[in-house]
Amino acid sequence: MSAVSFLVALVAVMTIQTFEASSRTTCTSNESDVLDFIQVLVDNGKVTAGDDRSQPWPVGFKTRIRRRRRGFYSHYGYYGPTTTSVRTTTTMVTTTTTTTATTSTAVVCTTCSAHVWINEFHYDNAGSDVDEFVELAGLAGTDLTGWQIVYYNGNGSPYDTDTPGTVVLTPSAGATGLNTCYGFYVQNRNSIQNGAPDGIALVDSTGQVTEFISYEGTITANSGPAAGMTSVDVGVSESSTTPVGDSLQLAGQGLCGPGFDWAGPVPDTPGAINVGQSFE
Repeated sequence: MSAVSFLVALVAVMTIQTFEASSRTTCTSNESDVLDFIQVLVDNGKVTAGDDRSQPWPVGFKTRIRRRRRGFYSHYGYYGPTTTSVRTTTTMVTTTTTTTATTSTAVVCTTCSAHVWINEFHYDNAGSDVDEFVELAGLAGTDLTGWQIVYYNGNGSPYDTDTPGTVVLTPSAGATGLNTCYGFYVQNRNSIQNGAPDGIALVDSTGQVTEFISYEGTITANSGPAAGMTSVDVGVSESSTTPVGDSLQLAGQGLCGPGFDWAGPVPDTPGAINVGQSFE
């Protein structure tokens, strides 16, 4: 399923009256008794504001309502570039109301197989290692109770575990549009091993390993929740010359973790969308 957004633009709306055309359409007019025009532009999907047509409209559909004479109006429907039109006569309803023209966007969040994933981490930098962390991302509101972040040594054994506790994935500050669908959790720590190789396993509340990644090589786990599994090398790494404040991050366009690619080191973005990452 893909995300769908709706754009409703009401043009030159002042004091409005409601008009009923057919069983399919509810029109609106500006001023008390004269309709100039209202145009609804549909990006994709269904629109309810300004029109009660319930079935989907094709991309490019436009509806225009024009005054014929006092109290009577015509409704024209144009489908894309075609000249074919549909016309119905409308009659005025006496009830009036006042509104302010607005432009709004409604967002439908998607679901995906990977509801939570490792989105960013930092483990090594020039000088003493500082500000190390692992960031989880996924659908906003996902409860991380019972989840674990398990850190693996290159010898295949886990050396530490973090449990986020009773927290949920939270959108970054100021997020808008589709970005409000996604949230983040940052696990800070300053003891992530420096690789060649080492790894991180993400374990859900049922004990299932949902992701097992490594850096600077692959690992076959011999114990812990990932026992018997071989890690996926992210293909990028940090070193003793990596600038403080950099990290390894997922980048590109996608809706779930598997749709992105690892990149870096680049300036870190804990708790926010990564550099070059776009949810779409």
